[in-house]
Amino acid sequence: MVPQPDRRRPAAAGTGGGGAGVITRAQPWLGTLVEISADSDAAIDAGFAAIARVHRALNAHDRGSELSHANRNAPHQPVRLSRMAAAVIGRAQFWAARSDGAFDASAGHWRAVQLTGRTLRYAVPLALDLSGIAKGFAVDRAVVALRRTGTRHGLVNAGGDMRGFGAAWPVSLVRPDRAPVAKITLHDASLATSALRPDGSDDHLRGLARGIVSASVECRRAIDADALAKIVAGGGPRVAACLDTVGAVALVIGAGGELTQIGNPDRLAA
Repeated sequence: MVPQPDRRRPAAAGTGGGGAGVITRAQPWLGTLVEISADSDAAIDAGFAAIARVHRALNAHDRGSELSHANRNAPHQPVRLSRMAAAVIGRAQFWAARSDGAFDASAGHWRAVQLTGRTLRYAVPLALDLSGIAKGFAVDRAVVALRRTGTRHGLVNAGGDMRGFGAAWPVSLVRPDRAPVAKITLHDASLATSALRPDGSDDHLRGLARGIVSASVECRRAIDADALAKIVAGGGPRVAACLDTVGAVALVIGAGGELTQIGNPDRLAA
């Protein structure tokens, strides 16, 4: 994908995380619109450069990407990965094992994905799709890039996978029909959400547990928040244990608009 020109806008008034001098720009990457807010154009440029590197390496829909190369060749022979690809696939496999397959980037074949160090092999023909967890990873890498420029505060939002630092960034939790349910504040933390589409469909997910329309997870890293949101949305016996692994909290919206919290009793939504 060749990004279109930035959509530039000032930070919204009254957000609490913007303030004077904060710039917000948006570009299309990772199959969504990525917004970065920071206090300088140089910082935002560095953030988008980090996002672009992840997109080019891990885009399953680009035949020239590293992930596409691995999907074509790993069923037949070992494939040597970059550190980036190995890190994301390794984390995907970590959450697949912890959740007993509730999170699975291989559509049901996670046990056949054999990663040893940076060498990848598939025991059966399969294709990894890292689009969600790679989005979270890209957000984390963009935050690292922003911090390296010396910017004091920033927010990266890749289609709902977001991470903020250095300021209080208010976020509204909404139902799929966009009706607001609660407000939380991100401060040096990440948030990701898995939810039904406004039309009630869930074909973009492996399915939501009965009675759940939206599951949001807050934790330190966006790569983990993305995987955990899918684990929570699917329900199952390992949800609480998976959240505890990284000290995460889940905020689940039910069909009637009720909000339920799982994990970390000290973290409450307003």
